[in-house]
Amino acid sequence: MRWVGELARRKVLKVGAVYLATAWVLLQLTDIVAPALELPAWTLKFVLLLLVLGFPVAMVLAWQFNLTDHGLQAETADPMLPPRTRKRDWALVGVIAILGIGVGVAAQRLLGSSASPATAAVAGVVPATKAPALAASVAVLPFVNMGGLVEDGYFADGLSEEILNSLANVPGLKVAGRTSSFSYKGRDQDIRKIGRELGVAHVIEGSVRRQGNKLRVTAQLIKAEDGFHLWSQTFDRNLEDAFAIQSEVATAVADKLKLSVLPTSSAAAHLDSASQHAYLQALGLIGESSEASLEKAVGLLRPLQKAHPDFIPAYLPLADSVQRLGWFGRLPRLQSVEEMRALSAEATRRAPQDLDVQVLSALISFAANDLAPTYRGYERILATHRRLAEEAPNHALLQLNTSDAARMVGQHELALRYADRYVALEPRDPKGYWTIGMTAREAGRETEAIAALRRAIAVSPRFYVAYWDLSRLLTRAGRFMETLELAESCQRAGGRDCPGLLNELYRVLRQPALEQQTLRLSTYPTQAKSVAFDAARRRGGYRAALAWIARQGAEAPSLKRDFGDDLATAALEDGEHEVVIELHRWLSPGIFESDAPLLSGYESDALEVGVALLRLGRADEARQMFQRALESTRRAPSTVRMRSPELPEATALAWLGQIDQAMAVIRREVANGWIGEYDLTQTVVDTPDPLIEPLRDHPEFQQLMRQVREKNARAFAALKASGRPLVPNLKPTTTDVAQR
Repeated sequence: MRWVGELARRKVLKVGAVYLATAWVLLQLTDIVAPALELPAWTLKFVLLLLVLGFPVAMVLAWQFNLTDHGLQAETADPMLPPRTRKRDWALVGVIAILGIGVGVAAQRLLGSSASPATAAVAGVVPATKAPALAASVAVLPFVNMGGLVEDGYFADGLSEEILNSLANVPGLKVAGRTSSFSYKGRDQDIRKIGRELGVAHVIEGSVRRQGNKLRVTAQLIKAEDGFHLWSQTFDRNLEDAFAIQSEVATAVADKLKLSVLPTSSAAAHLDSASQHAYLQALGLIGESSEASLEKAVGLLRPLQKAHPDFIPAYLPLADSVQRLGWFGRLPRLQSVEEMRALSAEATRRAPQDLDVQVLSALISFAANDLAPTYRGYERILATHRRLAEEAPNHALLQLNTSDAARMVGQHELALRYADRYVALEPRDPKGYWTIGMTAREAGRETEAIAALRRAIAVSPRFYVAYWDLSRLLTRAGRFMETLELAESCQRAGGRDCPGLLNELYRVLRQPALEQQTLRLSTYPTQAKSVAFDAARRRGGYRAALAWIARQGAEAPSLKRDFGDDLATAALEDGEHEVVIELHRWLSPGIFESDAPLLSGYESDALEVGVALLRLGRADEARQMFQRALESTRRAPSTVRMRSPELPEATALAWLGQIDQAMAVIRREVANGWIGEYDLTQTVVDTPDPLIEPLRDHPEFQQLMRQVREKNARAFAALKASGRPLVPNLKPTTTDVAQR
C-alpha cells in the first residue's frame, strides 16, 4: 500500500490516466483523418507503436520529476520513508523501463505480423474462419471505359474478366472472384479499403479506349496496403490483339509477384477482330446478370460458337447463360438443359482435357440431376466437383456447386467448408451467404441460418431468393411481425416480388383473402401461371389441370415438370394411383432407389407413392416406401422436423399403423411451437390432404389442430392490433434482378 500511496503522491497514476485518455483520442483522430489525407496504410500502426513506447517514458518522467510553479523540478522521496525504501526508487524505475521495452517489442511484433482481415466471414453476424490477406493475392477491378459507347463498356468488362481468368490459372495465387471485384464498378473507392474488403494484397486497375479498330489499354498493379504502384504499362494495339493484351498483363503481374503463368490456349489467336469484340462484350453482359443482358450475351455467343467451334472459352459462358435463362423462365428448362448437353458434348469432343470443358460437363450433370434428383446422382456430382474444386481453387462456381452437392446428400459440414471458400473468393456476392444460410437451416442451426440470409440481403439488397427463404424461416418460427417488416424492407430496396413474401404468412394464419391479394400483387415470373393452374385444378381436379398445361403449347413439357408435384397430389385426390407413381418416377426417380437414402425434402413425395401403392394392393412395396420416408425424417435434426409444416414423420407412422406413436410426434411438435396446421390438413387448393387420412378423425388430432388454429388466430389478431398495414404499402415491381 505504501507504493500505491507514493505513486499517487508523485502523480504517476494521474499522469497515466491522462496519457491513456489522450492516446485513445489521438488513435481515433488518426483513424478518421488518415484515409481522408490518403496517408499510408501503416500510419495507424505507427502512431499506436509510438504511443505504446511513450507510455513507460511518461511514467518514468512522472516518477522522477514534478511540475511546480517554478518549473520542472526533480522529485524527492517522502522523507517519512526509510532509506531502504528510497533505494527501491531506482529499482522501480528500472522495472517500468523494462516493462515498457517489453510491451513495445511485443506490440511491434504483433502489429508487424497483422494482416488485413478477410471478408469471407459473415462479419458480426455468422461465425466464420477469418483468413489474412495473402501476399500472393490479387483482385482485378473492372477497367474503365474511356470511350463513349455502351458496348465499349461491356468490352472493357470482358477484357478485365479475361485478365482475371488468366491470373486464376496461376499456381499459388489467390484471385478474388468476378462478382466481388466488379461490385466496385463506377465507384471511387480507396484501394486500401478494397484490399481489406476483398482480402487481397494487390489490386489491378486500368482503362480501355477503342477508336474503330484501334485499342489503347492501360493497366497497373497496385499494392493494396499502401497504394504503391508496382507496375504500369500502356498497350497500343489493334482490336484483334485484345486477347494478347490480357495474356501480357497476366504475365507481367505474375512476374512482379514472382509467380509463373500457366500456358494459355492459342485458340483466341484465330478469331477475327469482330469475334473477339463480340466475345468480350458477351462476358461483360453476362456479368450484369439481368435477364435482358443474359439474352443479349446468348445472342452474341451462339453465332460465335457456331462460326468458331474450336474456340473453347465460349462454351462454358454460353451454357451457363442458357441455364440461367432456364431458371428465370426465359427458356423452357428442359430445352435449356438439352442445349447445355449439346454444347458439352461438342466441347468434350474437341478439348476433353480443358478444365472449363470438365466444369461444363459437371454443370450438365448438376442441371440434369436437378430435374430428376437422386441420392446416387448427387454423390457422383459431389465426387466430380470436389476433384475439380481442388484442382482449380480460384474457380468460384466450382466451390459453390460443390457446396450445393454436399448439402443435397446431407454432408453439411463439408457444404459449409466449400461455401466458406466461395465467400473468400466472392465476399460481395450474396449467393455464398445464401448457401451458408440454407445449409445451416438443414443442419438445424436456425439462428445461423437467419443471420446468414440477413447478411446476403445486406450485401445485395435486391437479392430476392434470400428474402424468400428468410420469410419462410421467420414465418415457420412464428415470428410473424418480422415477416411483415422483411416485406417492407424488400419494397424499400426496390426488390422484386416483395408481396409474395407474405404468401406463406397468410396461408399459415388461414387468411385466404390476404393470401389472394399477395398473389395478385406478385411479380414472380411463373406466379400468374401458378394461379391459372390452381384454378383449373379446383374446377376439375387432375384431368382439368393436365388439360390446362397441354394448352400452353411449347411451354407444356416444362410446366408439367414445374407443376408436377401438384399434379401428383391432384391425381392422388382423384384416385389416379398409377398416374401418381408414373409422375413421381419421372419427377424424382430417387424415391424408387431402395438401396440409397431418400433425399431430404422428398418425404411427402415418397408418402404419396406409398399411398398409391397401397391403394393398388401392393402393400409390401407401400410399407417399404413409408419406412424410407420415416427414416429420412428421423435423420434430420429435431429443429428441422419441427419447422416442416407437413410433419412427414407423423404421417409415415400413421400409414405404418402406429397411430399412438404418430400422435405422440404431433403432440410433441405442437408443444414445441409447431404452427403448420393448414399445410398438414389441406392441399394448396383447399381440399382435405389425402396423406392424413389415417389421422383425420382421431379425436386428439382434431383437438390439437384446433389448438394450433386458435394460437394462429391470436397471432393474427395481435398483428391487426399493432396498427401495421397487413399488406404494407406493397406495389408490384418490375425490377429485373438476378435471382441466383
